[in-house]
Amino acid sequence: MNQYPFWKSALIALCIVLGFLYASPNLFSEQPAIQLKPIDRTKKIDTQYDVVNQALKGANIAFSGLKVEQDRVIVRFKTTAQQEKAKQLFEQDFSDQFYDALTITPATPSWMQNLGFNPITKGLDLRGGVYLLLQVDTSFLISRLGESNLQDIKTALDEAKLAYQGLSVVENGSVKITLQNTDDITVLENLLYKKRPDLQRNVDPVNPAVLTATVTEADLDNRKANAVEQNTTTLRTRMNSIGVAEPSITRQGKDRIVVQLPGLSDPNDAIALIQSTASLEYYMVDEEAQASGKKRFGVKFINDEDGKPVALKRKMIISGENIIDASAAQDQNGEHIVSVVLDEAGAAKMGENTHKNLDKPMAVVYIEFKPVPKINADGEEEMTMVKHEKVISVANIRGQFSKHFKTSGQFTQQEARDLARSLRSGALVAPVYVIEERTVGPSAGKQNIKQGQEAIALGFVLVMLFMLFYYRKLGVVAVTALLLNVVFIIALLSFIGATLTLPGIAGVVLTMGMAVDANVLIFERIREELRAQKPLREAIKLGFDNAFSTITDANITTLIAAAILFSFGTGPIKGFAVTLSIGILTSMFTAIMVSRWIIHYGLERRGVKDLSL
Repeated sequence: MNQYPFWKSALIALCIVLGFLYASPNLFSEQPAIQLKPIDRTKKIDTQYDVVNQALKGANIAFSGLKVEQDRVIVRFKTTAQQEKAKQLFEQDFSDQFYDALTITPATPSWMQNLGFNPITKGLDLRGGVYLLLQVDTSFLISRLGESNLQDIKTALDEAKLAYQGLSVVENGSVKITLQNTDDITVLENLLYKKRPDLQRNVDPVNPAVLTATVTEADLDNRKANAVEQNTTTLRTRMNSIGVAEPSITRQGKDRIVVQLPGLSDPNDAIALIQSTASLEYYMVDEEAQASGKKRFGVKFINDEDGKPVALKRKMIISGENIIDASAAQDQNGEHIVSVVLDEAGAAKMGENTHKNLDKPMAVVYIEFKPVPKINADGEEEMTMVKHEKVISVANIRGQFSKHFKTSGQFTQQEARDLARSLRSGALVAPVYVIEERTVGPSAGKQNIKQGQEAIALGFVLVMLFMLFYYRKLGVVAVTALLLNVVFIIALLSFIGATLTLPGIAGVVLTMGMAVDANVLIFERIREELRAQKPLREAIKLGFDNAFSTITDANITTLIAAAILFSFGTGPIKGFAVTLSIGILTSMFTAIMVSRWIIHYGLERRGVKDLSL
């Protein structure tokens, strides 16, 4: 009798038990829930748990579960009516403490969740929601970099008392400097090396009085990458503020961002907030240029709300990047205003500026980027971001202030709220616009789940009938191994927290055929050995041994293809590649080890002498 090692039996039995445990949470239904995320991240989440618990009990709202999950509190309910009451409670009484979002959570028992047994995460095509592909416009970033470099160089030249004829921003944020005296070029090079060592210094070979301070390609690429990364973080905060549970916001390529918002059926509000570049910048008014109305270096003119030009000093005091909190309010006259809180760097700049410029006018500039269609050189329409800016307020500085102050600007109530929300969630480093949009409704998601389940069930039944008809007793072994293979796939997807999509379901169905294919190879080898008059047990052993290399080679090549799909694919393609890869590994385990184990204990140990192949 062929002996089957005990350690292999123990390993297989352990895998089967763990497989069923990790797959079992997917059997439970889903419950309505509300996700509460503290606005103030410095507060301990445990104290917020107590706040939520007491609030629900105080309002007599029944709930079926309450737990802390990472940086948020999840409350489960038995009915959507209870969920809606809770949302109204937190919107009305706790809007300054929590971001709230309606969601659905599995009704998995608490002991399972505590042990880490969670169901598979469903993708947008199964759960419903909005998919957005965003293009980050980095041209504004480069323009702003050029302005910043120009101001730094101008300050350095003035401090060193170097006479110059002209300063101008050229391509890629570089600055062209024209000196009055050619002999000062060496002094300028040394000055820039000391003040701005990150800039390359290139003297014009034709006119040695001209030097270009150039931004390196590496620096540009790094700034663009940082801008995309910072925009990704800002968008996550913005999506939390409109009540989207578990938004997925990831970078794609060099200058694109993928936004997936599960459970959201109407994308309009989300798109408006995502593309919102509403921000504020603060400048001192140049009174001399304002009086004369003449342009001069270091001054720019921006129209106010009545269309009248206002002369502003080019050096910006602070921008929206320095704002860490903002809220809509009303002043004593009933006018809608925005209360602003600055970070430490911004507060220091504002404090110094207001101290030096008492009784002088300071202007607030409202800035917004809007996507506008444009025909490119190839005659194709493409979107470009156009900057809109206007002076919304000019007022004399009556006293020194720094971190906390109020900004007025003839806002409506909604405009004040929208601006405060954009400022509070952080300014976008570079504007973005939507280049692809897909929406899947909840009903369509349920239909996709139903069709996916039907596809898996139909595939399983057809394969089962074929194997039972063609291989009889060994067919039972193959069907059992196939069932365990599906369980292992579901268990591993749940264990690693992978997201299951429709292409992922296609990967499961494909894997079922591949798993049976391995069994077919083994059974055909066994049949060949039996025809060669080998004893049954020896035929079984030789069948598995001879088929092993063929099965391994075939699966390794498929695994390589899946790895390539995962590396170069996006979204659904990656989901398919993940499911296929997991299916390949589990099918090898079930076809080679589990099938051999079942045959040994189910057939050989019982003394079966005829397999009826």
